[in-house]
Amino acid sequence: MFDPPNPPQDNVASALPFGQPRHGGNPNVYVATSGVPVPRPRVPAPVNTAPPIWLLGDPVNHSLSPRFQNAALRHLGLPNTYRTRHTPASELADAVDAIRRGVAMGANVTLPHKRAVGAHLDGLATLATRAGAVNTIVAEGERLTGHNTDVTGLLRALSRWFVEGSPRTALLLGAGGAARGALLALERLGVEEVWIANRTSDAARALARELDTDMALHVGRARCDLVIHTTSLGVGTVPDTAEHHKAAEVWSDTPWAPWVYDVCYSAEGPTPFLAAAHAAGVTHRLDGLTMLVHQGADSLELWTGQPAPRELMLDAVGVGDD
Repeated sequence: MFDPPNPPQDNVASALPFGQPRHGGNPNVYVATSGVPVPRPRVPAPVNTAPPIWLLGDPVNHSLSPRFQNAALRHLGLPNTYRTRHTPASELADAVDAIRRGVAMGANVTLPHKRAVGAHLDGLATLATRAGAVNTIVAEGERLTGHNTDVTGLLRALSRWFVEGSPRTALLLGAGGAARGALLALERLGVEEVWIANRTSDAARALARELDTDMALHVGRARCDLVIHTTSLGVGTVPDTAEHHKAAEVWSDTPWAPWVYDVCYSAEGPTPFLAAAHAAGVTHRLDGLTMLVHQGADSLELWTGQPAPRELMLDAVGVGDD
């Protein structure tokens, strides 16, 4: 019987099983029969083609949102990623158009675009219309709808304090866009009366006139059950610096309440407002990081249709929800 010749041998030693180190313990290098090291062919990593979720703003690189949003997306087993997209005002329309074309799954919107972005969308949810601001873009095919989860995020943060009842009165410091959203959260919380205090009383009066609500709105300061701070005074200052102390001193004569909330937050330590509250002996104090996570969780549910893992998201940025 004819015996076929031995099959041809390739130039790489094949006595060892696939994947076993061949050269100096390095699994990426084989030794050829000639004794010459041969690089192991590298298999490129798979490319994630799932559309991302964007955070549009200017600036945005400081944001903590990618930390807890990506933790949540991994937990849900979704291939999408959450990314900041630095977006100057001149590029806002192009960024929205890219979402419409499916380049991104959806987006959060932060300063300075929360008011302007609505003009580029196909519709606004009721809460976004009342707040006069959009922080979430939801895509349904090519139709883009603007939502406001800042309001619901603050409501969720405050609700953990008031499980068995609502505060009757609140003092609101500031009269800008954040103050308007805070008023809507207080309305949903069941607050009956709100005092609005602002550096310029005309802005406070304008806010009180513009908002259609059953709450009694007053301009000025009074001792209340809850105080909410919404101004930008001291934002970005570092604790134990002259600028931080100076900003805290501005609030030293605040008519404090048992519960104090600051919509601002700082990764460096307490905000100037909360430092002043601590010095005054206020025990129930929270900064805006809880609001940030809850608004992000509400946005995530709008994008995915799945319940957000809120405790995991809070843990991702090192805060407890209490």
